[in-house]
Amino acid sequence: MERNASGPGLDRVAITWDLRGGSAWIGGAVFTGAAMRAGLRHQRKVALAVGDLSLAAVRPLGDVVLAQEGFGHDFSVVLAVDEDSLVHVSACDGQGHLWLATRTADLLDTLAASLADCLRAPAPPQDSVVLSLWSQDYGRPNKTRRRIPAQPWTALRENYAAGSARALDDLVAATQPGAGGLLLWHGAPGTGKTHALRTLAREWSAWCDVHVLLDPETFLGDGAGYLVSALRDDGEARDRWRLFVLEDAGELLGVDARQRSGAHAVSRLLNLTDGLTGLGLKALVLVTTNDPLVQLHPAVARPGRTWAQVEFGPLPAPEARDWLAARGADARVEGAATLAELYALARGEALDAPAKVGFA
Repeated sequence: MERNASGPGLDRVAITWDLRGGSAWIGGAVFTGAAMRAGLRHQRKVALAVGDLSLAAVRPLGDVVLAQEGFGHDFSVVLAVDEDSLVHVSACDGQGHLWLATRTADLLDTLAASLADCLRAPAPPQDSVVLSLWSQDYGRPNKTRRRIPAQPWTALRENYAAGSARALDDLVAATQPGAGGLLLWHGAPGTGKTHALRTLAREWSAWCDVHVLLDPETFLGDGAGYLVSALRDDGEARDRWRLFVLEDAGELLGVDARQRSGAHAVSRLLNLTDGLTGLGLKALVLVTTNDPLVQLHPAVARPGRTWAQVEFGPLPAPEARDWLAARGADARVEGAATLAELYALARGEALDAPAKVGFA
């Protein structure tokens, strides 16, 4: 959509919108055109959590210029509040954006504050955390937000072997990044890496947002557009840190990483954490892998590159027996056991039983 706009003291301007971005982009084009025609030259964008805010709840705030509904609580609406104010509200996956245009700067401040108070979701429950999930669909970066349960570290610590727990103690207690922008977590399946990640996101929620890359090989691939879109994400507060999580991506860190994953992936990963790409962007990267980190790529292993390396191992037999006893389980173990195995034993399942297939 393209529109030419002009006015006193304003040169003729061509505004172009790529409408492939969906309903929010169409609403943005309509909002911009209407604001220019009305001479509303004081404008602002505000991002906020809106929870399950619905289009029906927003309609009464003004006269509807354009309203579009998507799936669930996703919507985009342009409202004329009065002859001096225009608002575009969009919501997707609990995250909202307000675009405001007013005739005076004072009115802009007042309207932004009142609408933010009106539309912002209540404080979320303390036993949950929001993660942003990234993927590339049909050649375009796509981000969704999900609220998931997350326990505090004090409730989860006993699930980890003493060595792993000590390594995680300082990490989850951090209130700012340490030395190096790369974190490495490795350990066999069932040792609790994913649960620890959810807890880390909860413990860091005051200063850091967590973004999970569902397709890390594409994120770090030949094209730079996906990576740049995530780094300059306008939906996030600029003063907060972001942790990008690449799960099961240990092949990016091995000594033969360039041969197995390509030179682009290794270089971009390292530049994101300790190079020009991530400079000033407040970006950290956590890579998890089920494989042991026997030999790291020299560029990864050099001093100052890695903030923390945490090995997730099974609980030794004495710790495993204490874990079961604390839950009143009669099962006994004679050797080390993973967290997944201990939970199975606590439920009364035999570890050598065949895996169950199907739905309960």
